[in-house]
Amino acid sequence: MFYFLINDKPNTNYNFVVTRRPNIPSALKDYNEYNVPGRDGVLYQDLGTIQDIVINIECNYISNPDTWHYKWKQIKKWILNTGNKRLTLSDDLDYYYRIKKIEISENERKIIQSGEFTISFTCEGYNYLTSGLDTINYTNVFNLYEQSKPIYKIIGEGLCTLSVNGNDCICNVGQNLTIDTYLKICYREDGTLQNTAIKADYNDLELIEGKNTITITEGFELTVIPNWRCI
Repeated sequence: MFYFLINDKPNTNYNFVVTRRPNIPSALKDYNEYNVPGRDGVLYQDLGTIQDIVINIECNYISNPDTWHYKWKQIKKWILNTGNKRLTLSDDLDYYYRIKKIEISENERKIIQSGEFTISFTCEGYNYLTSGLDTINYTNVFNLYEQSKPIYKIIGEGLCTLSVNGNDCICNVGQNLTIDTYLKICYREDGTLQNTAIKADYNDLELIEGKNTITITEGFELTVIPNWRCI
């Protein structure tokens, strides 16, 4: 039976089912278009970014008529109120999508016991590997996928230099510092923002395809969550 998960929790936990497997759209690249006088056709500039995709999942449930509305409220609460959203499909469990927006259609009640609805997940166009959420050995990083936006976690005290592929990041660490290149923020483990604690361009800290060279000042500990992704 096909099912989906939000943040590793399956829809089956909430007693509703998927009525058919969703179609997965292909991600489209972003381009600037230019018309040049005297030249045939259009010139396209690849911007290096991709568009969002929308995954529609059709669902239904059966309920005692007396609890039909209550069950619908519970389903909506789980779908709409879950934070840090990741969408995983049961036939592709090694990957997930980053959810950016969720919309739920009207609940169609063809018979008094049933409810039928569609969930529209607006997701980032990249497909992320679940293994990319694990920490890796930063001394030997080889990226087999698309350029990724990792999370760096540093433990130590004082100034240090994090170097990624020759790009230096000067860090002022007070016991610990997390550098999230996806969100483009820095913070401590307790959640306190530390955006002024580094001097670097977040884009320079991304992991390129192929071999990556990462170093950290001696005396500091470094762990890396790579956020591997593909199109």
